[in-house]
Amino acid sequence: MRGKELWCAEKAAGKNPNGKRKKIRGFGETQKEAKANLEKNIVKKITQPQTQQPTIQELLQFFNNHQTDTNAINNITIKEIIETKYLPYKEERTQQKTNDNRQGIFKKHILPYVNNTTIDNYNQELIEKILNKSTEPATTKTIYSQIRALTTYLINYGYIAQNPLSQIPKPKYTPKNQTRNNTIIDTATDDVRTIVKQYSQDKTKETETLLLLLLLMGLRRMELLGLTWDCILNIEKKGQAQLLVKQQLDDKKGFRIKPTTKTSEIRTIYLPEDIRHALLKRKQQNRKIYNNIEKYENLESLVFIDDTGEIITPNKLRGIWKRIWKEFYRENYESNKFTIHYMRHIAANLLLQSQSPQTTQSIIGDKEAVLDKYYSHASRKQQQEAAQQLQKWLTTLF
Repeated sequence: MRGKELWCAEKAAGKNPNGKRKKIRGFGETQKEAKANLEKNIVKKITQPQTQQPTIQELLQFFNNHQTDTNAINNITIKEIIETKYLPYKEERTQQKTNDNRQGIFKKHILPYVNNTTIDNYNQELIEKILNKSTEPATTKTIYSQIRALTTYLINYGYIAQNPLSQIPKPKYTPKNQTRNNTIIDTATDDVRTIVKQYSQDKTKETETLLLLLLLMGLRRMELLGLTWDCILNIEKKGQAQLLVKQQLDDKKGFRIKPTTKTSEIRTIYLPEDIRHALLKRKQQNRKIYNNIEKYENLESLVFIDDTGEIITPNKLRGIWKRIWKEFYRENYESNKFTIHYMRHIAANLLLQSQSPQTTQSIIGDKEAVLDKYYSHASRKQQQEAAQQLQKWLTTLF
């Protein structure tokens, strides 16, 4: 349900005639309520009368009465199908923001070039014409994705028989973020160091400080929010505390703990003493919160909750993140802002300066090739040191 966070309980209920798994679900504001609604729906499913399957004669009669008029389809314009069939079909199945983006792509980059073209002229030449109109690689890739989805729809609903995209390669695109990463990583690292130092001396910023410290351990956003206290090992033992990254928060149809990470790999990270102390304080604060709140007992194991016992959701985390950097950058916020994900770049960069790629990979939780491609950045200091080494070598030549 949009705008409301609900728990979801589900149970497998066999397969439909197409071979897809069927599931019965129940939703509720608490886990107990979701399970209770699931049981009600199971009982309702079992007790409801089964519909009688149609006979072969009835099916044949149905198809005879609904034969497709090929000539009628061929005379339909692509624009008409998109506006009256395809877009309404997609709107029922996706969120408003996605629908708005799709509408914008079709309105600006696709519909102007199909005009009154009929569906029988939906071919490779037309698609290439649409793709070639775009001058931005990123936009071309987006247009291609939308055309691919449209083509799948047209095939599935019998408007076309063959896939005109089969001979058109997917556009290649290298994100500009990679270039931006290299230009801001040094500044961002220095700024994070400054703000953590400031916040560590402010008792009102303990939550923000802990979030930043754990992000510096390379945690992904949903791994961070999905941390439970059983993921913190040996928290009472000095020098032995470990972080077990084994799960993440899942926000599909209500919040729940998904018992796997993005890469399906479990990793164990030794925690610095400052982070161990911060976690101990956090645990004490959580206990005080839950002493006064009974409603959220089922979430008691979460590390990150707000003062009312509510989950710190991805949206709340973004709000905290934005507030941190708006206070820090002030009027220069727009030109200096960077996303939460950049903390993984900072973490990887800091680790690679002193650790091997294998050690860094075990902490960050990405394959070494991905780590090398996206998360390793040469700092100014490293570049200067490299230049100095080269200069020493050159002096031996002259």
